[in-house]
Amino acid sequence: MKYILDGNEKDVANVIREQRIRTGRGLISFTPISECGLITKEDARKAMDEKLTELTASVEENESLKSQISGFELNMKEKDALITSLTAERDGLQARISELEAVADNKELPAGDSKELPAEDSKELETSDDKTINVEEKKRGRPATRKTE
Repeated sequence: MKYILDGNEKDVANVIREQRIRTGRGLISFTPISECGLITKEDARKAMDEKLTELTASVEENESLKSQISGFELNMKEKDALITSLTAERDGLQARISELEAVADNKELPAGDSKELPAEDSKELETSDDKTINVEEKKRGRPATRKTE
């Protein structure tokens, strides 16, 4: 059986003192309310106020997160529009490239085109038939050239 003793503090203390022999033997036990898990109204109010402040803070945090998310959504919409426009531009450029390649493939050279360069376009090169070996070249270790006549 379990009971909660309620009354004047002095009288409850007398009851506990009178029953000290039985409490010493372990036949009965007295547990204060704070240890048995019962909560007073003051403790309950404090706990509820703390919980309320936590919930209020979390609601405010959620509101700031919602505003960030809406900003991200607007950013994503702008980026999607940019991607769409760039994709259309890329497709247009690819079509233009294929047109230009088709024109380049069909290009024919004029009949009067020859593979010879005119004399004025060519650069004159100095050629010498002198095949003697310079002494300086020999000292540098260059291979000697043979005379062929």
